[in-house]
Amino acid sequence: MLKRLEALLRGVIPSTPILTRMPIVGWVLDAVDRLLRLPYPEFRGLPPNRYRVRVGIGNRVFFNQASFLAYGASTWTGLLAEGWAQVGSSILDVGSGCGRTAYALKASNTFKGMYTGIDVDREMVGWCDGNFPHDRFTFVHANVYSSVYNPGGTPGPYRFPLPDGSQDLVMSQSLLTHLLQDDLEQYVNESCRVLRPGGHMVMTVFCLDHLQAGGELNGRWSFKHQLGAAYVESPAHPEAAVAYQEPYLVDLCRRAGFDTTTVRPRPSQSLLISRRAG
Repeated sequence: MLKRLEALLRGVIPSTPILTRMPIVGWVLDAVDRLLRLPYPEFRGLPPNRYRVRVGIGNRVFFNQASFLAYGASTWTGLLAEGWAQVGSSILDVGSGCGRTAYALKASNTFKGMYTGIDVDREMVGWCDGNFPHDRFTFVHANVYSSVYNPGGTPGPYRFPLPDGSQDLVMSQSLLTHLLQDDLEQYVNESCRVLRPGGHMVMTVFCLDHLQAGGELNGRWSFKHQLGAAYVESPAHPEAAVAYQEPYLVDLCRRAGFDTTTVRPRPSQSLLISRRAG
C-alpha cells in the first residue's frame, strides 16, 4: 500500500525538489526518517531525507536509505572498473547534491585523490561542507539560476571554479536531465576545459532515441514539448526533466573538443561518455 501511494505521489507531482522545500513536507520526511533509521547504525550518518528525496530516489520516499548507499557505491566501483577514475584521481562532480557519490568515496577508505562537488542548492552544499573532511573534499555553491533548484540564482553562463586541465574526471548524475540547451552547452564546454588530455566526462542524460527504443515514452515520461534542441516534460517547470536526441549530444561534445563520444543506453537515463583529445 505504501509503495503504491509513493508511486502515485511521484506521478502527480511534476517537481519533487520544489515540494521538499516546503517546511512542513521537509519536517515530515526527516521526522519519519529519523524513526526508521534508529535500529540501523549504518544509516545514521546519511543526509536528511528531504535532501535524499530532492536528488532522486525513485518511488522510495521513506525507505531509501539502503538504495542511497548502494547507488553511490555502485557509481564509484563502476568508475574504477571502466578506468574513468583511479583512487588518486582529481574528480569534479557537477550537481553533487547531498553527496551521494562523495559519501561512497569517503566510506571506501581507499580514495586518496581530490573531490570537488558543485551544486546550485545552497542547503545541500552546506550540509556536505559540514559533514565531509576538508582535506580531500570541497563543496562549492554555484549561484546559478534554475527555476526548480535555485530560483533566486543569477542567470547567465557559469564557469567552473577550477583551472584548465586540472581534472581527471568530470561526472554528473541527473544534471544534464535538468539543463536547457544554453546551459547544457556551457557545462559540456566547461567540462572539456577543466579536463586533462585523455580525461573523461561521464554524465547521465535522458536520450530521446533510447527512451523511444526502450518503450519508455508516454508512460512516466513523454517529453513532448520542444524548446530548441531540448525536449521537456513540463512547460511550467521546463528544467524539471529535459531530454535530448543522440546526434545532437554527440555533435555538441565534438564541437567542445572531445575526440570520442558514445551515448550508452541504460534504463531511463543513458550514459554520455566523452574523452578529451590528447
